[in-house]
Amino acid sequence: MGLFNSLFGQDSLDLVTRKNAIEPYSDISKSKFTFEFYLNYRGGLCIIGYLDNYYVCNMSYSTVEDVERTQRIIDDFRASPHKTVTTLHNILGGRGRQELETGRFKTKITTYVDKHGITHYSCAGSEYYSDESFLARQLRHSWENLQRKCRFRIIDGAYLSVLKIYHEILSKYKRGEKEAPGYYSRHKLLIRIIEEESYLKLSQDAEVRQLYTAVSSCAEDLYGAYMDEAR
Repeated sequence: MGLFNSLFGQDSLDLVTRKNAIEPYSDISKSKFTFEFYLNYRGGLCIIGYLDNYYVCNMSYSTVEDVERTQRIIDDFRASPHKTVTTLHNILGGRGRQELETGRFKTKITTYVDKHGITHYSCAGSEYYSDESFLARQLRHSWENLQRKCRFRIIDGAYLSVLKIYHEILSKYKRGEKEAPGYYSRHKLLIRIIEEESYLKLSQDAEVRQLYTAVSSCAEDLYGAYMDEAR
């Protein structure tokens, strides 16, 4: 069991504590908030609340089926004064953060305030609404839709062959090899396709999940090579 998985399922509604807290470098009292949600194929849900797009003020675990717990976490986050903040690295460490980001589908709830002062939310799509009590139900609905999308994508197993071809193409060069940066530039369009299909991390087919993760890792490695040269 990985570092991230060992934390999953804890009873605590918030893993941000005084032990891992940091002092913010700037005034965050009026910062807008953002929710990030990480979903796994079993319906596990990691909820992270950010202020100023950097400081973590809440990190909690739930499931898409446990709408009541999820909504309670969101409500607590909105009601809290957020005097204690930290970073994702402080909670999970480098390896735990990599596990979180590699093996799970990420979606966000963004917020904006209209001219009447009403806060609106958008979750996993372009639909906006102002009733925040709807968020937990919307997350469950989004997860169910992503499951259907996975099934359509891999119907008859044909897409497995495509993923294998993608892996063959993108594993040709690795970070540190002189050809890698240019190879990344020539395959940006393919890498964009792969990024847009990150919902495959939620597939109930273990082979699809593993193969998609392998292809995605190759893409990230090539991007790293490209950035190394750019610096």
